Parts: sequence; C-alpha cells; structure tokens
Amino acid sequence: KPDANSGIAESLKKTLLSVENPSGDNGIVLREKYDDGKKFFEFGEIPVRQQSFAGRKSLLLKDYQVNRCNESLKLKLHSENYFSSDSSDIKKKIAYGKLMHEVFEGIDTASDIPRVVRKMVLDGKIPESDSFSLIMRLNSLIAEPPASEWFESGSIVMKETEILLPSGKTRRPDRVIMKDGKVIIVDFKFGQESPHHINQMKQYCNLLIDMGYDETEACLWYVDSNKFIRV
Repeated sequence: KPDANSGIAESLKKTLLSVENPSGDNGIVLREKYDDGKKFFEFGEIPVRQQSFAGRKSLLLKDYQVNRCNESLKLKLHSENYFSSDSSDIKKKIAYGKLMHEVFEGIDTASDIPRVVRKMVLDGKIPESDSFSLIMRLNSLIAEPPASEWFESGSIVMKETEILLPSGKTRRPDRVIMKDGKVIIVDFKFGQESPHHINQMKQYCNLLIDMGYDETEACLWYVDSNKFIRV
C-alpha cells in the first residue's frame, strides 16, 4: 500500500460509502446496502430452488430388448480347459500343453517352482486346489537326471528365445542351456510322440551348430510319461 488513497480496495470503499446516485431514479445507492459495522455488502436475494413433480407420467414399456450375451460377448481366457464350454479332449490337451509350457518357462531352478505356481494361481490360470499337487509333480520331475541337470544353478538359460533365420522366419526352442562350452536344447512335449518332433530338434541342433556352437545336443522330453529322446 504505497498510498492509502490509491488502489482497488480504496476505490471500492469510496464507492460503497458514497451517497451519490449518478443514474438517478434507475440507479442504486450502494451505501444503503452496505453495513459499515460488519463491513458487509448485500444486494438482492438468493432465490430458493423449488422442484416440481407436477405433470410427470409413468412410462410403461411393452417390450424390453436384450442381447444374447453368450453369442455377442467374446472372452479371451488364460486357461481354456477350466473355462471353455467345449469339453472336447483335443481342446483340453491344447490348453494343458500351453499352460505347462508357461509353467516351465518361469522356472530356472527348482527353487522357482512355488513362486511360479503361486503366480499362476493369482493370475487365475490354475485353481488353488491344484497348486500343491502341481508343485509336488514338478519337483519330482526335475529331481532326477537328465532333467535335474537342466535346472541347475550356474548355467546360462534361455527360454522361448527366438532364432532368426536368413529367410526372416524364426524358430523358438523351449529351453537352451549353456554351460562349460556345451549347449543343450530341450523341448517339452505334452502329447503323443511324433517323428515331426525329432525333425524339429534336428533343425534346432543344426541352427546352433551353424551359429558356432559345435558341442550341441538336443533332447525331447515327453513330460507326462517322463520319457527322454536324445537327438
């Protein structure tokens, strides 16, 4: 306040205290609306809002349109074998294979098994009631050679890592283990044996050899029967 007689506050005060009415009969004497003791200016009244329901009518619906949700709504589920309305054995086996591949993808060593299974439960991919038996099953599977060697600590493990071919296509073995200059390729299978699986593993081997890994071997693991086929 460099000057007591200048500024917006002083101008407003002078206006409120003035008895002048420049607009004549159409104007307002602001001093009459100002309480100097309370320093309060009030002009006009705030109307009370009233709500009226007069004239409203009830609306009666003769028809109520609905949709067939099971036909229009598409759901992408994590585990089809638990939620799919199609109970065919083929679809169950495909879902089971995908689920087990995901489980093994999360496991580096045996100590990872409880954490991976718990995550699958929390993600809604397996029921809580199946978790304990799955943990016991996995521990049993990787307790004995050669599987135990693939889940040892100290190895470089690449899971579901793509190999880029000169053609632009890719190949993706389930597990590649590197240790002491040796490379082991492992593919997990959860169905019946097939000659195609062996050809697939031979191709993986040749790709790794072409990449400079001369000491390379491959093994098919049919997990359900716990059968190993070295290629």
